[in-house]
Amino acid sequence: PTTNVIMTSDHGFGATTEGVYINEWRASRGYLAWTDHARIDASTKPTVERIKDHIVGINWSHTQAYAVTPSSNAVYIKRANRSGSGVPADEYRDFCLRLRQELLDYRHPLDGG
Repeated sequence: PTTNVIMTSDHGFGATTEGVYINEWRASRGYLAWTDHARIDASTKPTVERIKDHIVGINWSHTQAYAVTPSSNAVYIKRANRSGSGVPADEYRDFCLRLRQELLDYRHPLDGG
C-alpha cells in the first residue's frame, strides 16, 4: 500500500510499422562514415548480417557521433584523440547542441511527421 508502481515501455504499447536507422541518418549528415566492408542493401537499411556486428562497419577515423546498434536511440560522441579524429574538446558543447537540435528537427521523409 505504500509502494508506487510505474510501468513504462521503451518501444511503446502498439505495433511498430516504421523504423529509423539513426546511424544511416548520421552518415547522411556527415557525423559517421562506414568502412568499405559495411554492407548496405538497396534501401540503405542495414542488412541482417550487419546488425550483429554493426560497430565493425564504422570508420572510426571519420566518425564523430554513432549508436551502438543500427536502430539505437543512444548517442555516443567520439571525442578527439591524438590523431585528431573525433570532436575536439573546445567544440564538444557546440557540437552536442547542434546535433541535439538536428535530431529534434528530424521529420519523417515521406509525410513530415
